[in-house]
Amino acid sequence: MRKINWLVIHTAATRPSMDIGVKEIRQWHKQRGFNDIGYHYVIRRNGKIEKGRDDSKIGAHVRGYNRDSLGISLVGGVNERTLKPENNYTAAQWASLESLLKKLSAKYPEANVKGHRDFPNVAKACPCFDAEPWAFSKGFKVNGKRKQWVEEIKKSRTIAGATMSGVGVVGSQINEVAQQVSFLPGIPDWLTAVFGITAALGIVLVAVARISDAKSNPKYDGFAPDSDAD
Repeated sequence: MRKINWLVIHTAATRPSMDIGVKEIRQWHKQRGFNDIGYHYVIRRNGKIEKGRDDSKIGAHVRGYNRDSLGISLVGGVNERTLKPENNYTAAQWASLESLLKKLSAKYPEANVKGHRDFPNVAKACPCFDAEPWAFSKGFKVNGKRKQWVEEIKKSRTIAGATMSGVGVVGSQINEVAQQVSFLPGIPDWLTAVFGITAALGIVLVAVARISDAKSNPKYDGFAPDSDAD
């Protein structure tokens, strides 16, 4: 049995009007020289989960990390007219993604949830939304942690994101200091409260930063079914 360290979320990079699934993506990938569909799961627009490769088989979806990962692709992900990256997944798809990740996380408790673009040297918008904060908000394991927003800050992709992430780091540091000084005698309650409010504000700003980064979607290299052969 393979050791699974990553549950990787992808986009099929298709128009929202395209009703496709494993059959079509398998055909596309074989045309590219793959021996099978690169993903292990595909979630259609209506929320139906279709099985791609067997979990025991190494996929072809994130270069350098295929041996210890499972690939999950959401159908959609680009604008109907412009074909630019767009978070246009349906409510049924979000529900199915969360349900599938719960099952896979239970089966592979060491696995972390990650978006394709969050891996090193990936110059794509895939999966067209910021997967790590979303996974965190649902309680899934992200980079070995579940409830530590500031620890999950990546290099910000916008000036606003960089600024707000920086404030968030400062807030986190202040919170650590507050926890230490709160046990010392002579520290006014109002000062401890200020520490706590500042830390909370920093965490909120980190969340806003990640949303800002997600909306910018600068990493995109054209319309194509998204996979990287290993």
